[in-house]
Amino acid sequence: MNKTLDQLTVGQTDNLIATVAPDDTTDKSVVWTTSDPSVVSVDENGKITALREGKESITVTTKDGSNLSATCIVNIVDVSVPDRACLNISMTNGQVKQYYVDMKLVNDFISWYKLRSSGSEAPFYEFDITQTSSIDVLRHDYVVFEKISSFTVDDYTK
Repeated sequence: MNKTLDQLTVGQTDNLIATVAPDDTTDKSVVWTTSDPSVVSVDENGKITALREGKESITVTTKDGSNLSATCIVNIVDVSVPDRACLNISMTNGQVKQYYVDMKLVNDFISWYKLRSSGSEAPFYEFDITQTSSIDVLRHDYVVFEKISSFTVDDYTK
């Protein structure tokens, strides 16, 4: 599958793509399933639609019974919920990291950034995010101050 992790807001869609290698099976057709169709739907072509806030998985499996499969964890944020924001951090290598968080975390990050700019605070900021291989495993994502080129905040507070 082209993604193992996806992040959408309620109402957004995305297209997942499954590629079956030539040697894996003669039947290249696949079946898409969702762990909770009330949170995220998926059609027969891999188009997913975020229906409500939550974290669910989309699995694609070959139809021929060879049990070849792949999974993408989809994190859905409801931006109509007050006090939500998207923190976009542009890195010096061109990568952009996006975190859908509450404004308290955004303000904590900005405070850390200002203090680090003046020479105090740790050289990195830690975000807790869900591990792509399991929605029950928490992963720590560290953003290194010297690698940040800029950041923006999309505030969804109404």
